[in-house]
Amino acid sequence: MSIYRAFHDRFHDLVVEHAAFETLGEGFRFTEGPSWHPAERHVTFTDIPSNRIHRWHALSGRIEILREPSNLTNGTCYDAHGRLLMCEHASSRVCRLDHDGTVTVLADAWQGRELNSPNDIVVDDRGGIWFTDPLYGRESGTGVVREPGLPFRGIFRIGPPG
Repeated sequence: MSIYRAFHDRFHDLVVEHAAFETLGEGFRFTEGPSWHPAERHVTFTDIPSNRIHRWHALSGRIEILREPSNLTNGTCYDAHGRLLMCEHASSRVCRLDHDGTVTVLADAWQGRELNSPNDIVVDDRGGIWFTDPLYGRESGTGVVREPGLPFRGIFRIGPPG
């Protein structure tokens, strides 16, 4: 018997109908933002209230802490150069973790006003970076309680080259 319910048969094009699920790690408080790196074969994910970014390695099954503190990072993804992009709740920034460990701020404001709390992020096929900006990072439990930076919740795009 399966432990999930598929609402459309096309789901089984992605997941075998009677696939066994495996626990890869435990002890986290609130995981988010999983991103698969196909070349390096690892999943990067966040644990917001623990203020950490973790990485699970497919070949070894080992989980490591990649970044601590993480500024309460939520969403993550990789760009075309294999660099990790991060949505930081505590700092209201979209950042990039370069290969040498340097953190580069890509966005922290719009029209001179601080972003609310970048949340989810994706890179399109032309290198454009899209992210959502709700209020979760300004709420207790998932962020730092403070007033909104912008009077709206938005979806933003950082066009290439930046």
